[in-house]
Amino acid sequence: MEKELPSAYIPLRDNLNGAIESLRETLSIVNDTTDTIDITAGEINTAAQDLAHRTEQQAVSVEKTAAAVEQITATVTSTAARVSEANAFVFSCQNITEQFGVMINRATAAMSEIERSSEAISKITNVMSNIAIQTNLLALNTGVEAARAGEAGSGFRVLAQEIRDLANRAGNASKEVKELVETSRGQVLSGVSIMEEAGHAITTIISSVADIGDHLKAIAQAASEQATALQEVNNAVSTIDQGTRQNAAMVEETSTASSGMAQQARQLKGLLNEFTLV
Repeated sequence: MEKELPSAYIPLRDNLNGAIESLRETLSIVNDTTDTIDITAGEINTAAQDLAHRTEQQAVSVEKTAAAVEQITATVTSTAARVSEANAFVFSCQNITEQFGVMINRATAAMSEIERSSEAISKITNVMSNIAIQTNLLALNTGVEAARAGEAGSGFRVLAQEIRDLANRAGNASKEVKELVETSRGQVLSGVSIMEEAGHAITTIISSVADIGDHLKAIAQAASEQATALQEVNNAVSTIDQGTRQNAAMVEETSTASSGMAQQARQLKGLLNEFTLV
């Protein structure tokens, strides 16, 4: 108010003009603040929507990761179980091969005993052959002496002939037995060699099976540790998944709140536009 007034109303005019000026300044500040709030609320709303979209994508990715880790955990657990079964099977095979090795050692020992028995039989047949030769010589001498005795020695000649025949048969039998023993001895020696080779092979197999068992134990332990670690990872991913879902819900609420704030800021600006601040 700039018109001239009576002196009594001048203080009222000045006070009113001062109040209007203060209100204009306040409303101008409120208007500027409302513009800032409107812009900021729009930016927050846009950022919140973007964050909500990204959080939703992240939640989907985390869910897929959790499913993949769970599947890997199940696979590793199944692998650990199968390795344990294989380890048990190898342990059983190791026991069987060890028992087979003991049997081969016994068979080798038996072959060695047969070889020694063959040597003893060969010595006995040599003795029998010598006895047959000496007996044949004695029978021959007896026949000669009987021939010199004439008729008185005819009975001795028959006896000497029978002893000579018996000695010849004993010698032939001793020779046959010796040949059979030599053949058997050769076969026994061959069998001993084969059994020794089989013993060495079984020893190698037992050692290899033991090494396989050790490797399988290490694999089983590693698979068990991996299964435990993956279970921990699965729990951590589940926690992250739950937190991501909670964050997504909070971001959605924030987006809704920022949208409401922007709308209220626009309403407040509309109310301020009704004032003439110039």
